[in-house]
Amino acid sequence: MPTTGARHASVTQTKSGGLRPLLIILIVASLLALVGGGVWMLLRGGVETQPDGGIAATQSGQQSEADPLPEPQSEPAVAPEPELAPVDFTIAAGGDILLHNTVFWASQEADGRYNLSRLLSTTAAYVEGADLALCQMEVPIAQAGQEPSNYPLFAAPYETAEELKEAGWDGCSTASNHSVDWGFAGLTNTLDRFDEAGLGHAGTARSAEELQAPQYYEIEKDGQTLTVAHISFANNLNGMEIPAEAPWSINLNDIQMVLEQAKQARDDGADLVIVSYHCCAVEYTSIPEDLQVSTAQALGESGLVDIMISHHAHVPKPIDRVPGGPNGDGMWVAYGTGNFISDQDENCCVPESNVGVLVFFEVQKAADGVVTVPDASWSAVMTERKYGYYTRVITADGAADSPVPLDEIQWRHQMVADVMSEGLGSERGGPPVEPGVTTVVVQ
Repeated sequence: MPTTGARHASVTQTKSGGLRPLLIILIVASLLALVGGGVWMLLRGGVETQPDGGIAATQSGQQSEADPLPEPQSEPAVAPEPELAPVDFTIAAGGDILLHNTVFWASQEADGRYNLSRLLSTTAAYVEGADLALCQMEVPIAQAGQEPSNYPLFAAPYETAEELKEAGWDGCSTASNHSVDWGFAGLTNTLDRFDEAGLGHAGTARSAEELQAPQYYEIEKDGQTLTVAHISFANNLNGMEIPAEAPWSINLNDIQMVLEQAKQARDDGADLVIVSYHCCAVEYTSIPEDLQVSTAQALGESGLVDIMISHHAHVPKPIDRVPGGPNGDGMWVAYGTGNFISDQDENCCVPESNVGVLVFFEVQKAADGVVTVPDASWSAVMTERKYGYYTRVITADGAADSPVPLDEIQWRHQMVADVMSEGLGSERGGPPVEPGVTTVVVQ
């Protein structure tokens, strides 16, 4: 009787069994064909198992989906960056560069060129030793072909900016009561000459945008960078008017503008903000004026300014620290740095006008980036008025290589010490030594 299979075609069999051997032969042949095809595929490149248990050929050298994925490679270990160490910086600030005709005549060489750096070479160790040195440029610089001139309309020799750079200065405040002695053209020429010499400048401007922008300096030392912003403004113009064609050429007593610049500097990432103030109405007095004091208090209370440096009185004034400052530990104020170089003394003015101070601020940037100004100091300077107009650092023991009699040096030093003892900060024992420092003027 016939039988049926669920997946195979039915096969009729007889009691005699005559079809069974043929069926066996067919089954064996089919198995051999199947096995032989698999071997052929293996020889061509291998097989891969299918979900239904079958096999499929793969290309030679290719990986099948069923093969295990390669182990992921681990990232190479990255050494952690070394922790920054605290770094100390020294900022120096000097008094008025007041170039009377007798001063620039004394600097003149045989070829007619004015060489101011020769008269300032005797202070180079103190200026160059600082990480950043800022002077006060009291007067405009003569234009090409213009003769230098004396009071009341000053014009310093054309070479002055490059000579200041040669003497170690990094930049200057340029806002003063003499900024517009030669109008907007004289002011513009002064800034052009500073740029050509690579000196920074703050306080006067060739455009409204320039007046709004602080002068930045970047000091790299021992793996740390200290970014310093310098801002400058003045109290008066000796009765002259701001140039009508350039009402933005100088900041006069606009403390709100100063604070806006200080805020901008902080937003730009400045670590330290210094403000120079050319003030005020009374000259030749060592007592801080009310306007100086109130301005210092306002800057300190803002929490934006670290240091204020004041000029114009032509005599030294004390150093103080007013409440406030960025860290709440106070803001340093140098109320008067006197003259750095001039032709003034008791014959025209007062004995103290022949001297000045270099003020030094010790700045520390901690490993976490916090900047503080823990200390200030000073060194007395005098211009050897009757001996060639060299400016020299003086001490109670005299001054090395100075032709000035010792008793006169000691007398002038004592008048500085008497004034500075009324404030904070001690006298330096020598010049700062800061090797391996790079200071960049950010144009």
